[in-house]
Amino acid sequence: DPPDPMKTYSFAWDFDATKDLNLDGIYDNDDESTTLLTEHGFTAPGVYTVTLTGSDNTGARAEDTCKVTVLENQPPEINVPNAMQAYVDSLTNFTATATDDFSPAHLLRWEWDFGDGGKSQDQPPVFHTYNTVRAYQLRIRVYDQEQAFSDKAVTVNVKEKEGENGTTYKVENGRLVQRNKMVR
Repeated sequence: DPPDPMKTYSFAWDFDATKDLNLDGIYDNDDESTTLLTEHGFTAPGVYTVTLTGSDNTGARAEDTCKVTVLENQPPEINVPNAMQAYVDSLTNFTATATDDFSPAHLLRWEWDFGDGGKSQDQPPVFHTYNTVRAYQLRIRVYDQEQAFSDKAVTVNVKEKEGENGTTYKVENGRLVQRNKMVR
C-alpha cells in the first residue's frame, strides 16, 4: 500500500547494469520491467547487478541494487557400481541413483540399454532378464529438466546359478545313477 494514495508510483527494473540497452550512456536505467512484482530469466551464467528504481509523481526517487549470481546448469551425476552380476534366465533388479543441481530426482528422465537389445525408460529400480551367459555393457543415460545429460557404462557379468545346471547323481547299490541310468 502506498504511504500516500494520492501519489502515483512507478517502478523500473534493470537486470544487467553492465549493458546500456537504451543507449543513453547510463547503465542502470534500462527499464527492462516496469511492474513492482516481476520475473526475469537470465540467459547466461554470471554475476549480474539488478537495480530497482521507484519514483512518485512528485519526482521523488528511491533506488536499491543487489547482485544475482546465475550458475550454469550441470548434468546429473549418476551413482552406480562399475560392475554388476546377474544370473542367466533370472529376473535381475538394477538400481542406481542420480543427483542434479536444479532438478529434483523424481523429475529426472532415465534411459537404460541393457546391451542385449533390451531397453527401458523407467525410474530405478528396473528389472531385466539376460538369456545368455556372457559379459554385457549396460548403458545408463539420465537427463535433467534442461535436457543436460550424463552417461554411465556398467559391466554386467551374467553367469549360471551355481548348481542350477549341474548334474545330480544318486547312489544305488554302490553305483552312481543319473535318471535311472547307470554311470560308468
